[in-house]
Amino acid sequence: MENVELDNLGILRQTKVPHELDWMTDDEKRFMLVLLDAGEFGLLKRQVLKELKTQPDLAMRLSAHGLADWGTDRHGKESFFALSNKGEEVAGMLLRIARNASHASIRELKAQDAAEVHAG
Repeated sequence: MENVELDNLGILRQTKVPHELDWMTDDEKRFMLVLLDAGEFGLLKRQVLKELKTQPDLAMRLSAHGLADWGTDRHGKESFFALSNKGEEVAGMLLRIARNASHASIRELKAQDAAEVHAG
């Protein structure tokens, strides 16, 4: 089979989160993508504290797994929360999985439409 055929079958597209990330909740995955979008210096402390009101252990769990950590200002006070290198890799993978899943959904809808046209 050629790559185009494999891609059409969905074999080349990863659409499921790997087992080693099963511990992550949907909120943690979403927050990882927010941190990825925020860039090198992540989110300001006040933004993270706002998020922690609904998910109190969110930052702690990501830090414990080495995916993100607090950064300090020039006075040594925690001022921002950002992804680590490992966290950037994981967030990038989550982003690719989300994109691939949306492409797979589009392919499924097209296949359903084609089946309905032939059946109609």
